[in-house]
Amino acid sequence: MIDWYLILFLFAAMVVFNLEKIADPSARFQFLHPSQRFGIQQGIVLIWISFFTQTYLVIPIYCTFHFGYLWSLFFLILFLFLTLICIHYLPWHVQERGQNCPVLLKVYENRLSPAGFKLGFFLLLIANLDGLMLQLSFARRIFEMNFQMSPALFTGLAALFCLIIAGLGGIHVMYRTGYAFLLICGFILLFVPLFFFLREGIHHIYQHYSMVIPHTKNMVLLVAALFMAFIGMLSVHVFLWQVLCSIKQNYRNSTIRLSLLCFSGVPLSIMLYTVYLMSKFRISTFTGLGHAIFSFPPPFIRSMIIIVWLFSIMNTVMFSVYALAVMLAFLFERKAMLQKRKNFFITLLLIVSLCVLVQFGIGSNVKYLWKIYFLYYVAISLPFYALLVGKKKRTILLPFSVLVVAICGGATGILLRNFYAALAVTAVGAFIVGLAVMLTRKSKDLIK
Repeated sequence: MIDWYLILFLFAAMVVFNLEKIADPSARFQFLHPSQRFGIQQGIVLIWISFFTQTYLVIPIYCTFHFGYLWSLFFLILFLFLTLICIHYLPWHVQERGQNCPVLLKVYENRLSPAGFKLGFFLLLIANLDGLMLQLSFARRIFEMNFQMSPALFTGLAALFCLIIAGLGGIHVMYRTGYAFLLICGFILLFVPLFFFLREGIHHIYQHYSMVIPHTKNMVLLVAALFMAFIGMLSVHVFLWQVLCSIKQNYRNSTIRLSLLCFSGVPLSIMLYTVYLMSKFRISTFTGLGHAIFSFPPPFIRSMIIIVWLFSIMNTVMFSVYALAVMLAFLFERKAMLQKRKNFFITLLLIVSLCVLVQFGIGSNVKYLWKIYFLYYVAISLPFYALLVGKKKRTILLPFSVLVVAICGGATGILLRNFYAALAVTAVGAFIVGLAVMLTRKSKDLIK
């Protein structure tokens, strides 16, 4: 098992490596935004780490277990095409003025009325805090199963690391850290499946792998909800928007394609490793598969897997801290009495500390929290995406409708004690609201 002190040394080394660039006092909040436009290399690295989160590591495992390898491969190809299509229709005309400003917040401010933007700002904040609220909770549970150290200590140190890198260092420090993640994780993701498949034999593994026949009852609903949730995450991802709008215009399309091509190796590697485990142990439950991922491999392979898992956690939490910092800076720059960076850092530290303390109150309710966030992303998916690709200014009715859809979906799940019923209500509600926004994009503007 990888030693706890080795992990501390690894992440402390990354902090020291970026120390001279953390909290550069030359500008008040400019460290959060790129000082110049990104080229192909910077764009590929930053887009790659934008997708390298716990969510995108768990989904390939879940799909391979429930739907089988071939269906999961089909979903991966479909996901890549959907990503290209969704990104293509986003409003890139904000790019020219989006380098040194919070791009996504400016877009929503232009798309919504003042009252609507206040509610929309709140919805964006909830969506971007998933790393601190949801992913860090999962990380604490997995850490507790694999290490003897206190999970509370791990949670605090992980949040502190992300606060230093993303909250005090900004986008350039996140690039340097992400580049190190890319090199280490890229090697591990190539080595681990290759090691097992060459050792056991490719034919032998697939001979003992039973192709899973998906349950068609909920498969269509679940896959549709997964794609909707992805659109929702794309519509509210503050860091990804900042990166995409900061890439040089003549490099943007090629950078997006190359970064998605590079990222496709991540779920492919995870699916192959999942196939190997299912072939080796005939695992019948998803929980059992989760335990086998960390407990089965030899110590040195297990260490590599834990490092990939840790980096995915840090990426997810860093995005939440960065989004929180950008939103606070957006508010602070509008209030003269709050323009001091000291007040900004203290406020950021207090909010992150509060989110960490909430982890201890969540306890065993993590299984409900991920369902809440999943429903929430489905609820905001099509309405917010339709708002972004449109050109009309909308009233508070749009974000309020999204909030109502999310509440109705959650209430359905509680009353019927059926997650799929809640998912169906949320997906249908989001589709109706999104369709209404698309159909009225050429009608007379509601706001004068």
